Parts: sequence; structure tokens; C-alpha cells
Amino acid sequence: MIANYPQFPPYVASSSHLVSRARSIRGDFFSLDSIHSILAPKKKLTKFQTEMATSIDDLKTTMDMMAQQLAGVQDLAKQFEKMMTMTLDKLNDLEAWRSIAETSMGSIMQQSKETTTRVQ
Repeated sequence: MIANYPQFPPYVASSSHLVSRARSIRGDFFSLDSIHSILAPKKKLTKFQTEMATSIDDLKTTMDMMAQQLAGVQDLAKQFEKMMTMTLDKLNDLEAWRSIAETSMGSIMQQSKETTTRVQ
């Protein structure tokens, strides 16, 4: 790893040369690639971390499936609501027809009674 570090020139030059060289060394030394390779080697996940990641993935899959099922249930609920609305409308129409029929039958019965009394 030491071979990766930049080497100083064999001669010592002016101070401006040293400053520019120091900047280039600092840039190389503190680059992200060199820091990650030297200071933080890749960690292997622990068994717990692996199980937790798997558990979270399973939970996400389950939640997605439940969301799809809920969307299906909501569609069924809308269809049921539409069906109930149609049924109530038909019942209201039937009730209106019954009330008109009762009124009409009542007036026909009254007229027939009046006619029978006149005929007698």
C-alpha cells in the first residue's frame, strides 16, 4: 500500500514547488478511493443484518400484495354500492307505483259504489 503514495522528487526545489507538490500529495492522499481502500475495508453483513434485510423485503412484498387486494376490495365495494343504489331506486319506483295504484283503485271503487247505489 505504501507504493501507492506519491514519491517526493530526489531534489529539493523552490518553496513554490514544494507547496504545489504538497497540494498534489494532499489531493492524492485524501481521495475517496484511497481512503475507502485504506481506512474502511468492505464489511461483511452480520447474520442479523442479512435476516433483517430479508425480513424487510418480505414485508414489502406482503404489503404490496395487501395493497392490491385492498384495491380489489374497494372495487367490489363500489360495485356493491352501485347495485344497492339501483335496488333502492327500483324500490322507490315500486313504492310510487303502489301509491298511484292504490289511489286509482280507491277512486274506481268509489265510483263503482256510487254507480251501484244509483242503479238500486
